[in-house]
This record gives sequence, C-alpha cells and structure tokens, in this order.
Amino acid sequence: MDTEHRHELKTNELADWIAHLPGFLRRNWVQVVGAALIIIGLLVVPVLKRARHNAALNRQTETTQLIQRIAQEKAIVVRNQSTGILEIQSQLLVVANSLEAAADKAKNPYPAALALIKRGEALRADLHYQSGGVERSTVVAQINQAKKAYELAIEKAQGNNTLTGLARIGLGLCAEEVGNFDRAKEIYEEIASNADFAGTVFPAQAQFRLEAMDDSREKFVFVAAPEPEPPTVEFEIPGGLGGETADELIGPVMPQSAGGETSETETTPEASGAESTSETAPGEAADETPSGESETD
Repeated sequence: MDTEHRHELKTNELADWIAHLPGFLRRNWVQVVGAALIIIGLLVVPVLKRARHNAALNRQTETTQLIQRIAQEKAIVVRNQSTGILEIQSQLLVVANSLEAAADKAKNPYPAALALIKRGEALRADLHYQSGGVERSTVVAQINQAKKAYELAIEKAQGNNTLTGLARIGLGLCAEEVGNFDRAKEIYEEIASNADFAGTVFPAQAQFRLEAMDDSREKFVFVAAPEPEPPTVEFEIPGGLGGETADELIGPVMPQSAGGETSETETTPEASGAESTSETAPGEAADETPSGESETD
C-alpha cells in the first residue's frame, strides 16, 4: 500500500468521524458534559482554594497588625505626654473601629472573637490615655461599646476557654470603670469558681481584682499645694568685724536740709570737737613758743 492510498484512508476515517460526531453528542451528551465539568473542576478548584487561603492570611495579618498597634499607640501617647506634646490625640479609637471591621470580615469565629476582645481593650485604653479630663457621658458611651464587644466575643468563642476568659475579665473591668463594683464582684467570683477555667490564669486574675476592689472604691481628695514662702536673704558685708551691723559700720546718717542737701552748719559731735581742737592749736603753740625762748635766754 503506497503512501497516497494510506493518506486517503485516514482522510476518509476523519471525515467519517466528523460526520458522525453530532449524533454521538446527541446520544452521549450527559457523559460529555460530566467529563467537561470534571476537567474544569480539576483546573479551577485548586486556584479557588489558593485564593481563599491567601485572603484568609491577609485578614489574619491585618488583624495581627491592628492588635500590635494598640501597644504602639499607648507608647506614643506616653512619649508625647512626657515631652509636653498634649494636643496630638491618640489613634486608639481608630484602631478600635478597624478591629470591629476585621471581626466582621473574619470567616473563623475565633479570630473574630479575638478582634472583638482587643476592640474592647482599645476603647477602654483610650479613656485612660487622654491628656485632659474625660466627661462622664464619654466614659459611659465608650464603656458600653466595649461591653458589647466583649459579649459578642463570648458568643463567638464557644468552646475556647482562653478567649472566653479574656472576654469575661474585660466585662469585669468595664463594670469597674463605671463604678458598678457589685456587678464586677459577681463576674470575678464566677470566674474564680468556674471549673472550666481551672489551669488557666483567669481565676488568679479574678482573685487579684477582688482584693484590689476595696482600693478602687475609695475616693481620694488631693489637698491644694501650699503657697511657697518668700526666701530669706542675709547680707554679709566684707571686711567688717564679726557681729557688727551695717549701721555700726557706716555710722549715723548726715541730716539733710529741705532742698535735699546736707547742712553745712550742722555737724556731728566728732566734727565739732575736731574744729575746736584746730582753733586752739595755734594759741597753744604761741604760748609755748615764748616760754621756750625764755628758757633759752
């Protein structure tokens, strides 16, 4: 069989298969569609899984960065206050709102619960790290938001004692923030007696808060600082004798006339004594000279 004949046979077979293809598809369309779906699935499913995994990693990374920013913002506020920069407000509220959004996007309930717990921490920390005084209405509003975050975290953290304990401790702290110490005591006592938290740090933390609650109940009134006394200055005149005052060293002050000039007629006793001595001295010398001459003669 020559080459041309073989080529003619193959061409005829291909043409025959193409001619019978529509009938084959009509008879076996279910199998054909199923095989096509299987092939597409084998190609597409790994791509979708990889994309979903990358998205989950991105959400987890974002939540971790937000949690780390809480400590960073606290450090920034402390540094600004120590250097006298008080007008720059902290970004803790911004972080708290971002954590709420991260909790909404989380597919896994445990990362969502952790984001909500850290949101409550950021809301409470913002009240403590503000430079000026905080109004009562602001405190109540932010504590209520933190309380809702902790309660929602408890719902999402079912079966995870660590996250549940963190959220319950947060609820106790919220009660203390608004002065509801009776409710805080109930929460801490429940944590300390709950067997689910055995072997964790939460019973010890709750017991510590119970012991420190009496100090938290006390109201301290700070007394105003006393006014400083004026400093006492002692003058020391160099060259003076020990124990002598300035008046003794300088002497009496010369009297002044009405015009402010010192009177020439008024003299001190020492000056008058000196003048009388100088006036009588020539006479005494005259009396002494003749007597001296007579003695010579």
